[in-house]
Amino acid sequence: MVKFDTNREPATNVDSHIELVEPRLYGDAREIATQLLNGTAVIVNFGQMDPNLAMKVIDFLNGTVFAIDGEINRIGEQIFLCAPKNFAIDGKLAVTLDKLNPDEL
Repeated sequence: MVKFDTNREPATNVDSHIELVEPRLYGDAREIATQLLNGTAVIVNFGQMDPNLAMKVIDFLNGTVFAIDGEINRIGEQIFLCAPKNFAIDGKLAVTLDKLNPDEL
């Protein structure tokens, strides 16, 4: 017989999590950078932002992840994962920013 602990409380002390952000203004980049500096990974959806402005935010975030030895990877058409160095990013969906041009965003 296998007993399940049904009285167990859900974990409230989460060491790390991923924040979801949908920026609309360039100033939102600072909030995302602050999250990264605090060790939080951020998924950024640029679907609500002008593509040229989104490229500027991506440039800003690229500088931020470089400064903290993190990574930024494209995981969707307008979606990027920004992660500090304590997160491992694996998989075949990631596209490097070297191959990205403004027309693709």
